[in-house]
Amino acid sequence: MTRKVVRIILVRPDKHNTNTTSMDEMVKVAQIILDLLMEEDVQHSVIGVTILIDFQDFTPNHLLQTTPSLCKKIFTVWQEAYPMRLKAFHYINTPPSFQVIMNLVRKFMKEKLKQRLHVHGNDMESLFESHRPK
Repeated sequence: MTRKVVRIILVRPDKHNTNTTSMDEMVKVAQIILDLLMEEDVQHSVIGVTILIDFQDFTPNHLLQTTPSLCKKIFTVWQEAYPMRLKAFHYINTPPSFQVIMNLVRKFMKEKLKQRLHVHGNDMESLFESHRPK
């Protein structure tokens, strides 16, 4: 019997040059990568994925590119159209202003997705606790 494991995808939105690449372009690249993952292994669609988003070097320039319109597009696609199950979103190394952004973004989310959203800040222990077997 094969054990089914949720895939964890690490996203580093701070690793692009804001002078040459927009956050919108980065989101498009991420979607292409996810499409390729599904093509390679249908388990992504069936079992689901956990998205780990690390904001360690996120700058004000990155923040300015992350518009409410872009956030709405991302969550609309994930909730309404994308054939991949989202098990959880975990945000780590978030800047102090992150909660303000999350309050805006939550307005675009359905209740089910809100429950799968976890902000850990710099508390890695809370991230590890969320994945320990019960």
